[in-house]
Amino acid sequence: QCDRMSLALGIVNEGVWDWRRDTGEVYFNTVWYTMLGYAYNELPQDFSTWQKLVHPEDLVEAEKSLALHLEEATPFNITVRMRPKSGEYLWIKSKGQVVEKDDAGRALRMIGTHLDVTEKK
Repeated sequence: QCDRMSLALGIVNEGVWDWRRDTGEVYFNTVWYTMLGYAYNELPQDFSTWQKLVHPEDLVEAEKSLALHLEEATPFNITVRMRPKSGEYLWIKSKGQVVEKDDAGRALRMIGTHLDVTEKK
């Protein structure tokens, strides 16, 4: 089933991220990297990579949306500018959902997708 999901996401050209909130580690798939012009694993697979690539003017709202999702289970569905290797910002639509919580109900893991929507902007 996991292979089918990977194939389907590759066809629609969506990047995938899988964030372990408790460790800060993030898995970014190959499409996630290549849509931003990077080779797979060229950047560290951690939360700070995403923070550094999001346009500074978009980061505050993106982090607010993320916090609301983690605390209140509101939908996480944002569109932000991200800086690819070329330096010219792309518009990226990101959707995600908490998929694992600890015994106290705190979010531990979140999975989502990235889609380049620059041409639609």
